[in-house]
Amino acid sequence: MPSTLVSAWRVLENKIASRANLERRGIVVERLLCSLCGVEEETCRHLFFECRIAWTVWNYCLAWLGVMLVIHC
Repeated sequence: MPSTLVSAWRVLENKIASRANLERRGIVVERLLCSLCGVEEETCRHLFFECRIAWTVWNYCLAWLGVMLVIHC
């Protein structure tokens, strides 16, 4: 459980080693596009909340757990 909380904290504080964060820290990355979808810049926000591939994975996980996700627009 503690590692889950630490991971959630790292996502919320933008501390995940996304390509954009690595480059900002001076680490050379080959390209900034998302490693999953290849469309948008790979930021923490994109990886966990905006990427269409990541959303598909989240939906499969939620379905496996029997959780229905309802989004109101």
